[in-house]
Amino acid sequence: MRGGIAGALAIVVLLAASCGKEAKAETLTFYEHDTQQTNVDLGKKGDSPGDLFVFSGDVFDRKGGTKLGRLGGHCETISTGSHGETRCLAIFTLEGGQIVTDALYDTAAVFGGKIGPLAITGGTGVYRNVRGHGTVQVPTDVPDQADANFVLNLTDVATR
Repeated sequence: MRGGIAGALAIVVLLAASCGKEAKAETLTFYEHDTQQTNVDLGKKGDSPGDLFVFSGDVFDRKGGTKLGRLGGHCETISTGSHGETRCLAIFTLEGGQIVTDALYDTAAVFGGKIGPLAITGGTGVYRNVRGHGTVQVPTDVPDQADANFVLNLTDVATR
């Protein structure tokens, strides 16, 4: 099925202040490498709605760089065929808290190396009020597509 989802970190402070509480916006860039993957084939044999790809891996600031945390999640086949769609939920565990992402992708595009959009739906710790958007790009030249590059544009990150 599909390979992993992944990322690397470069923090850029963009703004501050929200509702009287000090908060900021950040752009985080990650490189992720899956350390575990599995496919669960549900329903009809082969690609079919309900199939799952489950993954977890290490998150770095860049390929070959400093480890910053972990990523875990799953992608579910929603539909197949020429307009096949895959929904992916992934959670970054970083120093200071977790960041939750969710997205519905054109399967062929995102697992064919194209950049796919994602939503930042929440988090914990310093990321407890975050929202935002981002992108993921899964390289096609890595065995099992076990790497991914993420850019997360966060709003309302609590100050530490």
